[in-house]
Amino acid sequence: MSGFSSFSGFGGASSGLGTNGFEVSLNYYTGIPDPNVLSNNSLKLIFKSLLKRDEVTREKAIVELLNFIETDSNKLEIINDELLIISWVQLYAKLSIDNSKKIRSTSHQIQSKFVVLLGKKYLKSLRDTIGIWLNGCFDNDRNNSRISIQSLQSAFNDNTEKINNLWEVFAYQIINYSSQIIRFESKDSLSDERIVNKEEAETKFNRVLICSIQLLTQIIVKRSGEFKSDSIELLSEIIKDEKFQDLIITKEHQLKKNMFVLLKALISFTPDLMNSKIMKLTSKSIIKSIKPSKKSPNESLLFSTIIIPILDSITEFSKFYPKIWEVKKSKENLLDLLSLGSYFD
Repeated sequence: MSGFSSFSGFGGASSGLGTNGFEVSLNYYTGIPDPNVLSNNSLKLIFKSLLKRDEVTREKAIVELLNFIETDSNKLEIINDELLIISWVQLYAKLSIDNSKKIRSTSHQIQSKFVVLLGKKYLKSLRDTIGIWLNGCFDNDRNNSRISIQSLQSAFNDNTEKINNLWEVFAYQIINYSSQIIRFESKDSLSDERIVNKEEAETKFNRVLICSIQLLTQIIVKRSGEFKSDSIELLSEIIKDEKFQDLIITKEHQLKKNMFVLLKALISFTPDLMNSKIMKLTSKSIIKSIKPSKKSPNESLLFSTIIIPILDSITEFSKFYPKIWEVKKSKENLLDLLSLGSYFD
């Protein structure tokens, strides 16, 4: 049992994405599986390689894992192992956001195989991994997004009803995935500065962050704002969080665009959630966010490319909360925003 007890996070309190008594996290330093607990020697070597720093080694290993699951004659017996399932769930969270497109896409294909082969036995693990899986559908690489969608379709035999039901049955877990990234992760938690430079770390975090915002927007729209009390409470915690409000003010234009699309969805589908305290807080962030820089013509030009979703969101927001125009400099900043229309001429 010594190998079992050394298993990272097992037996501890559930945290992050984990709901089954072991840690599942997106960061690079916790919830790391111990390959030595695996009984199959081939899988032990593959998992060790997947934990290596070298990208080429990891890309080769993840293809080997997919091939192993697809071709081994005893695959069902081998993967029907609690320790292997735990190891996969923990590692999948990290592989799914890897800088390598190959690793990200193949990880979703492997997830699909686990669902197909294990069926109901994998259901409890699906609670921990559904957000990871669905988030892949919003990958900024079109091919990766397509592969993720296909992996879902393959796992559920192209049954649209079953796939749509995932958004209802696992609503809390999906929202929690986005919550973890928005509220608790950062470029420093997702990437090890010893092996990844600052620019790569920022690019990775922005990619993961935008995907998580799109995922959150999608579930709000798909569910038309109909959530159980625990999901409503979690959404409220997200919106009130300082990091969420800071994202509205971000200078990163694609991130800002996606935040305003999310805000419109929140107002349109969850108006009861947007109480006066939240609206007042968010109003200040919005007004501060729509002030384009006059010092940088290039920034103003970039700002002008996202003006439509921003105005759509503000229009919806002001219908629900007219007091937004009582915020200091609200009209002044709006006029500055509208003046960017000249860039379209």
